[in-house]
Amino acid sequence: MSFRSAAMSRPIGSACGWSHFAAPARRGAFTVNDLARAHEDGMDSFARDLKDVRRLIDEGEIESIDRERRASWESGVAESISDGDEDFSSLEP
Repeated sequence: MSFRSAAMSRPIGSACGWSHFAAPARRGAFTVNDLARAHEDGMDSFARDLKDVRRLIDEGEIESIDRERRASWESGVAESISDGDEDFSSLEP
């Protein structure tokens, strides 16, 4: 599972916890049995992903990746931008 998938599953911050279920059909078999089996397989995959996300959250893996990604915003010009101390004129060369 990618970091993006895990982060999107978190119900906090900008990640709202949504998933993309609007995938197009790949073949022409649309019998009741085919649809039921596809639904069952999809829900099994989704449940496995949720378990993986829960494990990553519990182990703190997502938070450490997130902190690493945002580390540059905690010092220098980026910090003053996020604090609101900078404007466009102060950032021009």
